[in-house]
Amino acid sequence: MKFFIKTFGCRANQAESGEIARELIKNGWELSKSISECEYLIINTCTVTHRADKDCRKLISHVKRNFPKIKIAVSGCYVERDREVFEKKGVDIIFNNGEKNKLVEVLVGSKVNLLPSDSSLFNVRPFLKIEDGCNFRCSYCIIPKVRGRVKSASIENIIEKIEKLFLEGHKEVVLTGINLGSYGKDFGSSLFELLMNINKSGIRIKIRLSSLEPMEFDFRILRFLEDGMLQPHFHIPIQSGSDKILKLMGRPYTKQEFFEMVDRIKSYSKYISIGTDVICGFPGEGRAEFLEGFYFLKRLPLSYMHIFSYSDREGTGAALMKEKVSPEEIKLRSKILHKLDNLKREKFLRLCKGKNFWAIVVGKEDKKLKLLTENYLNLTKNDISGRVGEVIFVEI
Repeated sequence: MKFFIKTFGCRANQAESGEIARELIKNGWELSKSISECEYLIINTCTVTHRADKDCRKLISHVKRNFPKIKIAVSGCYVERDREVFEKKGVDIIFNNGEKNKLVEVLVGSKVNLLPSDSSLFNVRPFLKIEDGCNFRCSYCIIPKVRGRVKSASIENIIEKIEKLFLEGHKEVVLTGINLGSYGKDFGSSLFELLMNINKSGIRIKIRLSSLEPMEFDFRILRFLEDGMLQPHFHIPIQSGSDKILKLMGRPYTKQEFFEMVDRIKSYSKYISIGTDVICGFPGEGRAEFLEGFYFLKRLPLSYMHIFSYSDREGTGAALMKEKVSPEEIKLRSKILHKLDNLKREKFLRLCKGKNFWAIVVGKEDKKLKLLTENYLNLTKNDISGRVGEVIFVEI
C-alpha cells in the first residue's frame, strides 16, 4: 500500500508524522513521493490560524476532486476542534488528537507510541517530541483546548530515542513539544533534569531546544552551553512589546522582565542567537501600543523574529474582545515588523562575520552546501566540501 503523509503546523506534528510513517513502512507500506501516486493520504492537521484551517480544507477538496480513488485519513488539532468539517467532506478515517496513535492500528494492526516521537525519516536534524499539551491559557490560543494538559515522555525513553538517533548517524536533535519548558511537570521533573541526564549519558550528540516560553526559562540550562552539548540558540516568544497587550494576552511577564532575561542570556556570549515570535494586530493594539512594541523590539538584541498576523480563534478569550484591528492595518504593521526582522538578521550576521562556528550540512544544491550553524545562521557555501548530515567548521 502506497501512502503520502502531509503535515501542517508545528514541529511536534512533524515528529508525530515521522513516527507514524516509520511504523507504516515497518509493516510493509511504501512512502509515496507525491500525493498523486499514493493510495492513502494521511493528513496531520493544525488549527493555530484560519490559514492553517483553510489550507487543510483546500487540500482535501483538491484530492477529492482530482484523485477520488485516494483514501483520506485525518487527525490533529483541527480535527479536535471541529470534527464535523471532515465528516461533511467525506473523509474516510477521522481521529481526534488523543486517538492519533490509533491511526496506525486501524491501518495495519500495530500500535505506535507518539510520546516520544521523532521526524528522523524526513529530517537531517530530527525533531524529537518529548512533551504534549499546555497548562497555560493565553487569551489568543486554542491549543490548550485541543491538546489538553501537559504530558511528558519519561527521561529513560527520551534518552533511548536520542541514543538510537545518534547510532543512526544524526549529529543534532531538536527537542520539541507543545510547551517544551513545561516538560516533566506532570511527574515532578523538569527540562533541566532531563538535560542533566542526557549530559550524563555520554551520548555525543548536539541538543537544540525548539521554543521556550519566557515564564518557564530556567537559567540553569545555560551551563550546558559550556561543554558544547546545548546549541547556542534560544527561541523565546515575547508576542508583544507592550505591557498593556501582554496583560490582555494573559502573558505573565512584563517587557522589562523579558529584556532582563535576554540581557542575562546574552551576557554568556554575544554570539548566542535569540529569536522570538510577535503577534501583530491583537485586539486593543492601537497605534500607540504598536509603536511602543516596535521600539521595544528594536532595542532587543534579537537575531530574528517570526511575525504572525492575529486572527480570531473561536473558543478563545481574545475572540470575544472588542477593539479589533482592521485587516488593512494588520497588514501594514506586519510589513513594518518584517522589515525590522530583516534588519535584525543582517545585524546578527554582521556580528558573526569573520568568526568560526560549527555547522551541519542540511542540503546540497548546484554543488553548493546549505548549512545551519550552531547559532542558527542559514548559510550557502561553494568553497567547502561536506556530506549532508556532516558537521563542519566554517568561517562566516
